[in-house]
Amino acid sequence: MADPELPAADVVEALFDVRMNAAKRRQTVDLRAAAGMEEALELARRADVLVENFRPGVMARLGLGPEALLAVNPRLVYVSLSGFGSAGPWAAWGSYGPMIEAASSIEHRTGYADGPPLRLGHTLPDGIGGLVGALAAVRGLRERTSTGRGGWYDISQLEAYVAASGEEVLAADLHGSVRPRSGNQHAGAVLQCAGTDEWVAVGATAEAEIAARVALMTKEAAAAWLQALGFEAAPVLSAAELAVDRHLRARGALTTIDIHDRRVTLPRHPLRP
Repeated sequence: MADPELPAADVVEALFDVRMNAAKRRQTVDLRAAAGMEEALELARRADVLVENFRPGVMARLGLGPEALLAVNPRLVYVSLSGFGSAGPWAAWGSYGPMIEAASSIEHRTGYADGPPLRLGHTLPDGIGGLVGALAAVRGLRERTSTGRGGWYDISQLEAYVAASGEEVLAADLHGSVRPRSGNQHAGAVLQCAGTDEWVAVGATAEAEIAARVALMTKEAAAAWLQALGFEAAPVLSAAELAVDRHLRARGALTTIDIHDRRVTLPRHPLRP
């Protein structure tokens, strides 16, 4: 079967922009021009929170480092979110999600016993780093209510992701060895349902009788049946199936927008009123 037609590059870029920047106002400022610098300083004077994602030192060289902006606005909560933080041997290194995966040990644990480390299917460090940056901003605002002053928060995306590996670090230190890569071996199982590429995930080791029953069902029916038996279970959904999923639609978790004369579906922010 031929692959479905892929959207044009400009549509993909527009989708990414809308997904990442929904409900934001934007302003372009040339920080190398005097007028642009004054505009940036004026924004900083009125801002509650500033988040920057440059390598350490870039904002200071532009005259917009935490010391300079906190002098302009002592109530500013200034969050620096870099790959490796502002200090340490790797501070000046550039980073990208896959690099953080590798340095955090996540990639070392992902893969099969006889193969190399593998990337995850989705770049989680971006989201986890952003979440920790947002929590830093919230903490700064909370502390400001009692002190009347903001402050600088130096967040390392690597440290944010390493924190998600705490039990693995503890186990390695305790036993003096690391758990070998084990592919998709898990206490649970993924069972094939009726169809060529239809699967259901079960939160327990499945007995042969259950696997035989599930093989005759659709994945949605299999998940419902297993849940009724007391198992944690869910159908393995594709991205296309998510766009029409009745549970997500019932909860209002999806929205539709127009991009390049096309009506497209996107997930909404999970924190909704």
